Amino acid sequence: MPERSPRNSRPARRSHRHGHRTRRHTVVVAAALALGLTVGWLPTVSQAQQSPESWSSDQRAVLRSGLTIDLDFAADPGVTAHLAAGTLDERTAASYVDGIRPGAPAETFRFSQDRPQSDGTWRTLGTLQLSFSRPVRNPRLHISGLAGVAGGPGGQTSSAVRLSVTGGSPGGPALTGRSPWNGWTVGGGTLSPSTADGSGDASADPAGSLELDGTFDTATFRVERRDTAAPGSTTAPPRLRQAFTVTLDEALGSAPTRYGNASHVISDLFLGSDALGAVPTAGLSHRGGGLQPAPPELEPGRVDHIANDPAISFPQDAEIGGYYDLTVPVSPGQSGATLAGWIDFDRDGRFDATERAQVDVPVGASSATLEWIVPPGVSAGDTWARLRIARDPAQVVSPDGFADAGEVEDQAIRLSTGADKPEITSPLPGATISEPQPRFSGDHGVPGATVAIREGSVTLCQAAVDEDGDWSCRATGPLAQGAHTVLPAETTSGGVVRAGDSVRITVTTTPPTVPVFTLPRYTNDPGLLLTGTGGPGSTVSVTEGSAATELCRTAVKADRSWSCLPVEELTEGPHVLTATAVDPAGNRAVGQPTTLIVRTVPPAKPVITSPGPGEELHLVRPRLAGRGDPGTTVTVVAGQDGALCSAVAAVDGSWTCNAVRDLRAGEQLLTPTATDRAGNATTGDPVRVRLVIAVAAATPSPSASASASASASASVSASLSLSVGPSVVPSPSPQPSASETPSPSPTPTPTPTPSPSASPSPSALGSAQPTVGTTSSMVLSPSPSASTPVVAVPLPVPFPVSVPAARALLAEAPSVYPAAQKSIPPTSPSSPTMASDTASPAPSAASATRVMAPPPAVDVSTVRHGPLAGWRAASCGLLLILAGMTLVTRRILARGSGGRRR
Repeated sequence: MPERSPRNSRPARRSHRHGHRTRRHTVVVAAALALGLTVGWLPTVSQAQQSPESWSSDQRAVLRSGLTIDLDFAADPGVTAHLAAGTLDERTAASYVDGIRPGAPAETFRFSQDRPQSDGTWRTLGTLQLSFSRPVRNPRLHISGLAGVAGGPGGQTSSAVRLSVTGGSPGGPALTGRSPWNGWTVGGGTLSPSTADGSGDASADPAGSLELDGTFDTATFRVERRDTAAPGSTTAPPRLRQAFTVTLDEALGSAPTRYGNASHVISDLFLGSDALGAVPTAGLSHRGGGLQPAPPELEPGRVDHIANDPAISFPQDAEIGGYYDLTVPVSPGQSGATLAGWIDFDRDGRFDATERAQVDVPVGASSATLEWIVPPGVSAGDTWARLRIARDPAQVVSPDGFADAGEVEDQAIRLSTGADKPEITSPLPGATISEPQPRFSGDHGVPGATVAIREGSVTLCQAAVDEDGDWSCRATGPLAQGAHTVLPAETTSGGVVRAGDSVRITVTTTPPTVPVFTLPRYTNDPGLLLTGTGGPGSTVSVTEGSAATELCRTAVKADRSWSCLPVEELTEGPHVLTATAVDPAGNRAVGQPTTLIVRTVPPAKPVITSPGPGEELHLVRPRLAGRGDPGTTVTVVAGQDGALCSAVAAVDGSWTCNAVRDLRAGEQLLTPTATDRAGNATTGDPVRVRLVIAVAAATPSPSASASASASASASVSASLSLSVGPSVVPSPSPQPSASETPSPSPTPTPTPTPSPSASPSPSALGSAQPTVGTTSSMVLSPSPSASTPVVAVPLPVPFPVSVPAARALLAEAPSVYPAAQKSIPPTSPSSPTMASDTASPAPSAASATRVMAPPPAVDVSTVRHGPLAGWRAASCGLLLILAGMTLVTRRILARGSGGRRR
């Protein structure tokens, strides 16, 4: 996965410039190596080595690159190890590699066994662990004191030490002999004497160098020793002192000394051709076997440059102000890394900080792209470039110095320079602008050159390029509305003219549609969504007050609507909002200010002052009154039946309203609720009232009139007496009417008498006038032709009975008849007084009869009569008539001649 260097500190580039960049891709490994061998290039070799200059008392050494090395030993039971800083054995004639000589600083180990035995058997002394602060590749381990012999009068005893690789991180290395190792066998993971019985231990080389092949940060060895006594020898085993030290390969820069020297310890981090191979070739196969001098201590060494790495190809063209890209093959290994590069653009013999580029390399990346901006001072010709990859970014801030991992690669390159084409950065291509005299700006000009903006053959404006390559100028005259195509043309001080890419812009000065709010005047939502209408394609911003604080901004939709939420909630109180529309060209249209009042405080509790708590109502649609906050709408609800009425509180807080529907009889809870214009509502305390409806009983009288009345009108007035004694006893005596002419104006004429009387009337409609008394009775007055006295008999019902009234389905026009009155003596002592009504003129239509519990005396004309219950009322009325006729018949039939029934 390729990585690119960041452009955060560089000017933005548009996509049409990408085609002008020079890009290089990695080549196939085989072709790169073949080309390198042809021109004399070889992969990175062991150009130099780093070795410890000293060891500390805690078995640690620090290399010049900052890499640390630790040698730790864990002794087995019965073995004592004595560790100390020392040197390689100077008495040996064995040779080491990598410039290591006898007496070089080393870590020493001396072992003593509690029960040494010279029987030629291998015995484990313990475990040796070699650790590095970073993964390293193919380090060398230099050892002395591996074999020895002790002789004396008692004979000769020889000893040898065997090393076996037992593990490592991420894996144990393989062992390869780097010195002759006479008398030893080096293979796989073991360094062991050649003879199996110990007979050759006395003549084996006691010291040498091993290469630990692989990339690792930890290697573990098992250390074993055998002591072999010659036949008959009683001499003790020799006292061996093992000494260990390490050297590591490093890669060096090859640029001339004036550019500074760079050194990297070769690890698992590679660039160039070494990153392309399955197994990087840096190491053993290209390392010389003889002595190599150590580099200077204060600065890294360098090697002579032979050839460039064929896997890295620097572009030749470098346009002033343009991008210069280089793609480098990388192999980051187990963790991320940093790749840095320097190009001596001005060919002054040093790598400056302004000539540096850097990119981070994540784990798994196969390549990384460095990117420079060619400076104005670039010089054409041969120059040098350096690439460094390391784990620690701080180690590649400078082009020279040490690094404890990675590689350095110097390349000799050739540059050809030129000026980049001027480029218009403002206005953008395809932009619509409202300014008839726009300002044109651009960059990537040659400092000191002149840039002119042209439309066809007309020069609109021109400007000089500053030292950063930027330029800017305003059109000298207004541009006509519509589309325009302009291009920049740069003229250098040498007379070279370079034309840039043309840009098409559109000039328009027509303002957009004026935005309009679609908001309520009051709201109780401080986070109200602001809405309105405007011109499609324009952007509407909503501001508040004279300070024009922007609350929100949004685009107008195709249906001309827009909406936006304020960034912060609106505070309590009035807000003067203004909507401003801006089209893509920048033309503005300001709408009319709109006042939005935010009110979240609910109004005071409304109060019902009439009717009062516990008051009895006798109107099904009463008039209500009370008090509340001025301007609020008060709605009165009766129980669960919904609203009765509503009214707006006046300036003094008073309100009144008439019920728009009937109340139900009985107890009711009247609850007021006040709602202000913002929608805040407050419910007041409920008021409990009682509705009592008074209904009187009517006197039915069948009529024989053939004419019908279209509207029922009462012609008989009945008197009711309340009593807890006997019930009402109807005593009807029907008499047909002699008149068939309807009376256009019936006039009821009630005539109360102290005794009950029956005067049947041809009309069945009656007008009830309740009268409070001790008894309740219904008396039917016979017609004037009736002469037989009728006695009213009370019903055997000990409590009042409410009987639904029956309404006549057909009614005659009212007719007036003369009324006859006959006095009937009382028949019960429980009814000392009775009221009798004298029906004079009566309507011809049949009337309905209702008997209910008597309410307090009220004006009957104010009571609303509801519709009767149909067949139920008719049945009850018929039963009452039959009962009355039965009683009258019994009374007449039971009277004998000359006798009087009591």
